[in-house]
Amino acid sequence: MADFQSSQVVNIGGGIPFELLSESNWLSWSIKMQQLLRRDGLWDCVETEVLRRDSTEKRRLDERARAQIMLCLSNSQLLHVANASTAFECWNLLRAMHVRETAGTIISLTRRLFRTVMKEGESLATHLQTLKSLFLQLQQRGKR
Repeated sequence: MADFQSSQVVNIGGGIPFELLSESNWLSWSIKMQQLLRRDGLWDCVETEVLRRDSTEKRRLDERARAQIMLCLSNSQLLHVANASTAFECWNLLRAMHVRETAGTIISLTRRLFRTVMKEGESLATHLQTLKSLFLQLQQRGKR
């Protein structure tokens, strides 16, 4: 069976459609995945690394978080985290693949933000979506 590079969608708990992570949708995928993990009480596993000495319960939650992340990846993205042993490691490997935090990238995004003007015929909603996307991309690069 071929691995389609266009958007692939899976149904997660409650029949909610969820787009798999691809090469081009990190921003929206990461926001949705964070909320999914928060809903299931698993986001802490991404924020702090689980160690071998941690309780069995904490390690079990980490396994659930890692599985949830990996089940929402396209095959091409799965290869980047195939050997990740924790949700923390999995998330950080994916983030490193998709979020460039160099000064050049931040300057480029800032320039794009300040030079973005509404095009003739463009709807206000589309223009605002472009601005919000640039803000979110800059915000993600400011977090560590």
